[in-house]
Amino acid sequence: MRILIADADDFEARIYVRAFMTRSFDVDVVGDGEACLEEVRARPPDAILLDLMLPRRDGFGVLERLQTDASTANIPVVVVANTAQRADIERSCRFGHCPFFIKPFVSPNAIVGSVEALIRGAMPGAFSA
Repeated sequence: MRILIADADDFEARIYVRAFMTRSFDVDVVGDGEACLEEVRARPPDAILLDLMLPRRDGFGVLERLQTDASTANIPVVVVANTAQRADIERSCRFGHCPFFIKPFVSPNAIVGSVEALIRGAMPGAFSA
C-alpha cells in the first residue's frame, strides 16, 4: 500500500513516515498543497494523510480539488490539523473526509490504523481529538 503524506512540518512528517513504514507502507512526502496535487496526478496513492496548514494551497483547497476530479474523488483522505475549531472539522467533513485528527494529541499508530481501515473500506469516517 502507498500513502502520500502532505505536511509542511518535516519533524511531524518523519514521525508519520516511521509509523507507516513499520506497517509496510510505501511512503511519499510532500510539503505543500500544489505538490500534493501534482503527486496524486502523477502516481495516485492508496490514501493521503493531509495537513490543513500547507503552503501554496491549503488542505481545504486540496480537498476541494480532489473531490471535484472523478479520478481522485475516491482516494481516502485522513485530515490532520493543529486546530480544534469545530468549523474546520465540519468543513473537512463536508468534503467527505471525516477522519480528522488534531495533532499533536493523536498517536501516529491511531492514524495508521485509520488509514488501513479506510483503504479496506471498513471506516466511513471518524473524528478524534
